[in-house]
Amino acid sequence: AESKLKDQARERYEELQPKYDHDTRVCVDNDADWDNHPGATNPYYWAGSGDFVLTSLQNVFDARGYPQIAQNYNTDDLIHCRLRKNGIKQVVLLPPCVTVHQNHRRINRVRANSRWIIDEHNFPKICDDPFAPLPTDMAL
Repeated sequence: AESKLKDQARERYEELQPKYDHDTRVCVDNDADWDNHPGATNPYYWAGSGDFVLTSLQNVFDARGYPQIAQNYNTDDLIHCRLRKNGIKQVVLLPPCVTVHQNHRRINRVRANSRWIIDEHNFPKICDDPFAPLPTDMAL
């Protein structure tokens, strides 16, 4: 099992390294050239990304946290849209760093009185304007 995990990590690293080249040394020697890091313009990294976000408490307050909407699918990814809109750079933790993501069902639990959900069709528009009110937003 351990060698299989190491093989998967190596394969994932080889896939992601060209796309997030500035992040390849972060977990080795903190050599990320922070002043020139393209984390505000790189393609978003979405794979389980909203389940683990490491940032300051102030950044979370400034981003107004996760949207409080009547579904549980795609909402965690929206924190990245909000953080980036506020100028925070996304850094991808590549091996030898590891993050573990539980493989869980992706379902939408939508309230009976709400038929609006975030999906792949409206997500880009919402991500471009992440602070705009959403139809089922319950935030204060």
